[in-house]
Amino acid sequence: MSESKLKFRISKKGYDRYEVDRVLENYQGELKTLKEKLATYESQIGVAHSQLDKLKSRYDDLVSKLSVREKAADEIARLALKEANIVIDTANQNADLIVQEALSTAKILLTELAKVTNDTNHAKDDMKEKIELIQKTLDEIKLPAVPSVEWLNQKEENKEKHT
Repeated sequence: MSESKLKFRISKKGYDRYEVDRVLENYQGELKTLKEKLATYESQIGVAHSQLDKLKSRYDDLVSKLSVREKAADEIARLALKEANIVIDTANQNADLIVQEALSTAKILLTELAKVTNDTNHAKDDMKEKIELIQKTLDEIKLPAVPSVEWLNQKEENKEKHT
């Protein structure tokens, strides 16, 4: 009953007993219903607490696994960076060696080229001298005078006349 103030009829010996009994029965019925609801709610709260505990446990487990995976990922990243640095250092060292070898080879080639150029210049100078000597010798050669071509032509004409 939801009435805040109940008033009972008054009889000779006090309140009306039947009316009071009826109200008490109603209250007992409501009390029983409320107790059943309370038991149901308490049961639901227990189930909810159990589910909450399972979820908390699952959450803690997931956080722990995530932490382990983050540490593993960090370690992998660190190792990959270390490996990359080693590869870069090795590549730099190899590049330095290649450059040094190339410079050394270039120096050798330039030295050889200088020698060949020097030898070629000497040979060229020698050849110039020899050519000049040949030219001088050719200039000094005196050839006999060549008879005129007319004289030969006349000889041939005379032969033809005699034949």
